[in-house]
Amino acid sequence: MNKKYTTNIITILTSLLFLPLAFLGQIGGNIVGELFVWFNNSFSFVDIPKIISVVVVGFMAGYVAGYFSAFIIKKVYKNLNMKFALILPILVIGFAMIGDFSYAFKNGFDLDYLGHVIRNPATIFYYYYFLYDL
Repeated sequence: MNKKYTTNIITILTSLLFLPLAFLGQIGGNIVGELFVWFNNSFSFVDIPKIISVVVVGFMAGYVAGYFSAFIIKKVYKNLNMKFALILPILVIGFAMIGDFSYAFKNGFDLDYLGHVIRNPATIFYYYYFLYDL
């Protein structure tokens, strides 16, 4: 079998790890973001408004998820083909965003929806950024 095809197949199989890694990263990022907002509100004279805290938590969740998944995937297989490494993650985030949109149309656009709108694109952006950078 050609080395190029083998690299592409291994890259696609390695990118299957994105779903559980991004999920764990988003949970960790939510915790970090919530701790940041709590710390600021507890030890500052000015509380962060709810809309800003939702944006901060969503951004932190996406950042941590993108970094964590890119870091682990790059450690698992160093010879990644960037195009093939992005196929499944883009599909996963795309389906997640479609689910968020359908939920929002059914139940209304609220601050939780705003957090998802920030978290999901940030996850795929930082996944690509750190996958390329690491």
